Amino acid sequence: MFDVRLHPKLIRQAPQLLESAHLKRFMDFLKDAKTNPLPTGYDVKSLTDRKILGLDGYRLRLGNYRVLYAVDWKNKIVYVVRIEPRSRAYKKR
Repeated sequence: MFDVRLHPKLIRQAPQLLESAHLKRFMDFLKDAKTNPLPTGYDVKSLTDRKILGLDGYRLRLGNYRVLYAVDWKNKIVYVVRIEPRSRAYKKR
């Protein structure tokens, strides 16, 4: 089992940004990520050109938004760090 950790901003931000169908999908993803951080049935891809928190980075596509998260395979932790519109999600900060 993986421990799924959300950035505190995401708890407030997700309901404001995502449509209800995408919010439900996001919540389902969080449940499924506890057993497999790369669950089937979701549009998840590896971020090949960047790391998140120094770990392997991934993105989940939810309509026009992207959920960026990192997986610490050694300690079995999934860090969900950002929800951004596609236009801003991949820009370096």
